[in-house]
Amino acid sequence: MKISLIIPVYNEEKIINKTLEKLRGFLKKEKEDWEILIVSDGSTDNTLKILREYPQKFFRIISYKNNKGKGFAIKKGVKEAKGDYICFIDSDLAYSFENLKNLLFYLKEFDIVIGSRNLETDNHKSISALRRIFGKGFSIISNIILGYNIKDTQCGLKAFRKDIAKVLFSKQTLTGWSFDTEILYLAKKKSYKIKQVKAVVLEGYGTKDSKINFLKDPIKMFLDLLRIRLNDIFGKYE
Repeated sequence: MKISLIIPVYNEEKIINKTLEKLRGFLKKEKEDWEILIVSDGSTDNTLKILREYPQKFFRIISYKNNKGKGFAIKKGVKEAKGDYICFIDSDLAYSFENLKNLLFYLKEFDIVIGSRNLETDNHKSISALRRIFGKGFSIISNIILGYNIKDTQCGLKAFRKDIAKVLFSKQTLTGWSFDTEILYLAKKKSYKIKQVKAVVLEGYGTKDSKINFLKDPIKMFLDLLRIRLNDIFGKYE
């Protein structure tokens, strides 16, 4: 069994060494065959330099010029991934590897397994109020507009069977923060089996600075939801 793990990064020079050390420690204990794909989404700081100069090359680097968005980075990673299972996690590793392995366990029965911060009550202690309000509010709105029942659409912890991932991401059109909602909408259209499992945010991670602009991005993301419906109406997902 080969597992592909995609990690999108954008200007993460402050944390990337810590992320790599954690990954290396995790992989040393693993029996499974892991493929680590780190996608630099047009980073303009020293992120790419640090990745290229890291002494132990247990990962592949995918990079390109200009920041195109998290959704674009994940799609690029999925296209390159060779694993039987394909998953992704945020670059700060805010969720433990046990969370990730729990997702992979359920892929034996389901096509897609997604983490949900809203299924773990202790997360409310570590996630900032603004993030909680934004995350829950957007999930409610996307559920209404897109007609599915997902507790946490934006959790950066998701896993797919290879064939399912290749199909869904080949039809993805959104490249920003809303890409998760489009993928889940496409999965619903195709009647894929989705499992939601609790995702525990590690202490100290839920309150860190976010790259989301809480004034501008919610408007863009709402418009993206309408764009998904219009794409479907005009047959762009066929």
